[in-house]
Amino acid sequence: MEKAVIVALIIFALIHPCSVFASNSGWDYNLTKRCIKSPHPGQINYYEDTVECDGQGKNWTIAVQAEKSLGTTCGGYVNQSLPINTTDSPLSLTWLPHQDEWGTQNWQVNLTTDLTTKSHPCGGGVWTWYTLMDNVTLHGGPFATPHVLATSATVTLNQQNNQNVTTRAFLGFQGFWDGKSHSIEINFSLNDTWGDAVPTEADIIWAMPANDTQEFVVMNGQSWGLSVTPGSNKLLYVKWLDIITSLIARGFFTAPSGGWQNTASAAVYIGTEVNNFTPTNAGKTTLSISNFRNSDGITTILGDLNADGKVDIFDYNLLVADFGKTGAPGFSPADIDKNGKVDIFDYNVLVGNFGK
Repeated sequence: MEKAVIVALIIFALIHPCSVFASNSGWDYNLTKRCIKSPHPGQINYYEDTVECDGQGKNWTIAVQAEKSLGTTCGGYVNQSLPINTTDSPLSLTWLPHQDEWGTQNWQVNLTTDLTTKSHPCGGGVWTWYTLMDNVTLHGGPFATPHVLATSATVTLNQQNNQNVTTRAFLGFQGFWDGKSHSIEINFSLNDTWGDAVPTEADIIWAMPANDTQEFVVMNGQSWGLSVTPGSNKLLYVKWLDIITSLIARGFFTAPSGGWQNTASAAVYIGTEVNNFTPTNAGKTTLSISNFRNSDGITTILGDLNADGKVDIFDYNLLVADFGKTGAPGFSPADIDKNGKVDIFDYNVLVGNFGK
């Protein structure tokens, strides 16, 4: 099974105070900025869209790795194997204006691999990995440490003429501890023809053999309630500690020897991988991504301000205490809609979920 991940060793200790309140993590919470670049400026197939870059040196990353054999780039440059948005390329990236559940303006990003009307320049039998990424080493982040990091995104997967091809769509994480990279890809859509290299584990489909530099596992998200039917729209939510703890317990990951305070989250990403059996007539896959959010201790119930798993009088009292206050978006857990003020709209959200 083809795998390719941007890996750059990070050596530092990230000290992060524990907090019961959710706070934003990553460079662009909620996918609000149209600012994206390939990993390697000046190299072939470099792509950028800087319409909303703010001059602070931060950006989303778009990575493409096409391979016929593991670790060997087919054409182009590593993680820039194919061009994007060119006449002959099967890969396209589009931005659509979007509103989140609170009416906040953000973006929907569409990643398309079209091998119906276009041909793959490397021919048939190629694995093409195509991802939207927030990566610390590529001008993204910073993130909370892995034991408190949570990721959510709303996705839609569309597939047309899905023949002569097998595909998957995934949410990924990369962290570092004890001098090793630890990577996870959770497939939320997976063709039956993809294969399973670890049949003894229901949720593991591939695991990198043990080595001194990285631990890497590819998972079947269905076992974790992370499954998207093509054509449907779904919110994905992952608390990475739940996944990591399970992998440690089963020996796929080693536990951090110095505790979580000596670990770092390096990247979170979402994308597709397509294995085309023929150069063309191999289907069209589009992954639409919106409301892409990374947080420190994000809560699953809007209005659960103290993150105890329920919306009750204690949350109400926290909101009342901050009612009328203003600040930066998300300055208070009571700023539920993250518009920079605690007002009647936040109150209505909390009351609507009261008792849950």
